[in-house]
Amino acid sequence: MFGILNKIGRNLGKKATLLTLSAAAFAGLGMAPTAQAGDRPKFDFNFDIRIGDRHDHDSRRCEPVYQERTVKVWVPAQYRTVCDRRWIEPVYETRCERVYIEPVYEMRCEKVWIPERYEYRQTRRFDRACGRFVEVAERVCVAPGHFEEVHTRVCVREGGFQEVHKKVCVREGRFETIERQELVCEGHWEYRTERVRVG
Repeated sequence: MFGILNKIGRNLGKKATLLTLSAAAFAGLGMAPTAQAGDRPKFDFNFDIRIGDRHDHDSRRCEPVYQERTVKVWVPAQYRTVCDRRWIEPVYETRCERVYIEPVYEMRCEKVWIPERYEYRQTRRFDRACGRFVEVAERVCVAPGHFEEVHTRVCVREGGFQEVHKKVCVREGRFETIERQELVCEGHWEYRTERVRVG
């Protein structure tokens, strides 16, 4: 029976062997005849099974073994936030409006010839033929001919509607605080010493 168990133990490994031996020990205890009182002395039997590494209570605990190794590590780039105060230019928009334009007049001065002016007036004249005064209507020059300056209002441009393009401010100019990322240190490879547990 132990030969079979040894064969199974070689196939299953150390832990399987321990399990198999434990099962056999329990089986052997079960096959032993029950002792009657007075037939044979009574034995106390303690059976302890441990699976895994063996640990002795009296042995000292082994401290872990560490080793220092130099490794190559990538260090990412470092940035910082910088606030800049910038002037934002005003925004203008060109709009088209229909506006009425008043007519344009101009005063012009011209020299005009004014002819002489005559009037008929009643005058008393002595008539030698009849030997007495008679009333006669005579054509008399009241104003002699002359030049006068005449001022005339002349329309230079007619009134009407025109399309006028105006530049309208849509957004006033102002200062704004703008945040930007500034590179402090570029990414690079670095050699570091690390303490690694080896046992």
